[in-house]
Amino acid sequence: MEISTTGLEGIGIFQDDIIVAGKTVEEHNNRLKKLLNVLSEVGLRVKQNKCSFLKNSIEYLGHKIDEHGLHTITKHTNAIQSALVPENKTIASDILKPLYSLLRQEKKWLWSPECDQAYN
Repeated sequence: MEISTTGLEGIGIFQDDIIVAGKTVEEHNNRLKKLLNVLSEVGLRVKQNKCSFLKNSIEYLGHKIDEHGLHTITKHTNAIQSALVPENKTIASDILKPLYSLLRQEKKWLWSPECDQAYN
């Protein structure tokens, strides 16, 4: 089911997650009330035990969101930043071989554990 949040400011929806933001507690609460009214109108309810209210910051989809904006959480990017660079063509070829094989016309697409390892 899709709901329309047109006209509702400070609301972010991704799949079954809803984020309500406000610069003040009053603004946040007003936006939350409007959202809950919209949800009620379409027959949806929220489970209070799955909700968090009035947070100064949240971690969401690999980012930290707070009053200063959106920040990457470094624990999620450290593996990429610290990955060793292949020293020569042979090593690079060995690493990338499973991915290159996926691109062959005659080969059926099958993402294998080897592809996963090469990709990650």
